[in-house]
Amino acid sequence: MLGAGGRAGRAVVAEAVRRGQPVVAIVREPARHDDLRGPGVTLAAGDALDPESLASAAAGARGLVCAVTPFTAPPASFDGFDAGYYGRVFAAIAATGVARTVVVGLFATLRAPDGGLVLDDPALFPAALRPFARAHADGIERLRATGGTDWLVLSPPPGLSPDAEPTGRYLLAEPVADARRWAQPLAHADLATAVLDELDHPTARCAHLAVYAA
Repeated sequence: MLGAGGRAGRAVVAEAVRRGQPVVAIVREPARHDDLRGPGVTLAAGDALDPESLASAAAGARGLVCAVTPFTAPPASFDGFDAGYYGRVFAAIAATGVARTVVVGLFATLRAPDGGLVLDDPALFPAALRPFARAHADGIERLRATGGTDWLVLSPPPGLSPDAEPTGRYLLAEPVADARRWAQPLAHADLATAVLDELDHPTARCAHLAVYAA
């Protein structure tokens, strides 16, 4: 689990524990996330931009979940932001040789009703955050161009919430923003269920899908 210290990452770790599956929680600074330790959870140091450290942390894994972000909160400015961040992350993941990767994506990278991307429509997505969303979209294109890698990107709706009541259900859909569904809250726990279901029993390979509340 790469990016295990964030909300989505923690939800995936918790779901793996609930399923009785051993999980390696990969974070840059383990000392800051000591609360992740527990039965079935191994805390490991790994840098998403460092292929060597990532390969070491993920050695022997049957699959990898990626929920990394370069920010803990939206920055005041994107001046100096590495637009190739996610491309580099996904290249490092591919170099690990792990059989399958499931990435927690962004709603902004889905197609808008007009055929463009949500991130390019100021009515649907804040223009100020576009550099970050564009980096995510470029990373997905990097995945598509990487041969021999089994991957899936799951993009939750903007209503992804730690306060939503988990239902244990979710809906996977084509990577198009669905106005009927995008405002419906999706619990982090239900996103985690979708992620681990796709890691354990893949229904889509080398694809980008939306995940909504069901």
